[in-house]
Amino acid sequence: MGRVLAWDACWNVRDLGGYPTRSGGVTQYGRVVRAGNLSKLTERGRSAMHAAGVRSVIDLRDPREFEIDMNPFHASGRWPGDVSYLNLPLISEANWEAVKDPERRKRGYELILELSAENLGRVMAAIASAETGPVVIHCHAGKERTGVFAALLLELAEVADESIVADYVASDVHLQPLYEEWSMRERDPSERVRILASFRSNAAQITPVLKYVRARGGVAAYLHDAGLPDDTLGTLRRRLVEPKAAVR
Repeated sequence: MGRVLAWDACWNVRDLGGYPTRSGGVTQYGRVVRAGNLSKLTERGRSAMHAAGVRSVIDLRDPREFEIDMNPFHASGRWPGDVSYLNLPLISEANWEAVKDPERRKRGYELILELSAENLGRVMAAIASAETGPVVIHCHAGKERTGVFAALLLELAEVADESIVADYVASDVHLQPLYEEWSMRERDPSERVRILASFRSNAAQITPVLKYVRARGGVAAYLHDAGLPDDTLGTLRRRLVEPKAAVR
């Protein structure tokens, strides 16, 4: 099974399976899929999603974003009830306020970990309790909010840092057409080049996420403090990782 999935009119769709873990296992395919916005998904894309076995979708966006892009599986969308749909915003109101401050914004994704921990915990719990089949997590581009969450999931699964970073920066390949579209809104060619460069992902953006949770006793301790009980963490790990004996 491949990691990159093709769902028509949805970008950056990738399975989190196939990553070796430090304990000798490997993350399972068909458990968690990270994606961009599903709002433009076509009937063909919807069919591909169903063929992948998806039964649950978790939308990490703020409801205010629905005025621009409505999720098709939302109660007000095109296909309500087609799959289990949850809107669990990743960013707290305190977090939204904090990023308005240019100085605080310099802390990057650490602000999410500091100010949106309970939100992160709720999404983790929803994945742990989801019915059998792949769970889709997505924000808008499927890069930042989804990227932070995916990094925490892979850290919980004990995936190596290099793979976590590689998974994060891989978004650039899949989002290039979107980057081009966004940059073309700027008429000044030199400004367009600057904007395109600003979209680029790098390890320095995501490694502070790993350092932050490790400084607090590890990702399991961080999520426990965020409200996740130990048994839910255990369920989540088992959902993510194949037993060592199954690795070939």
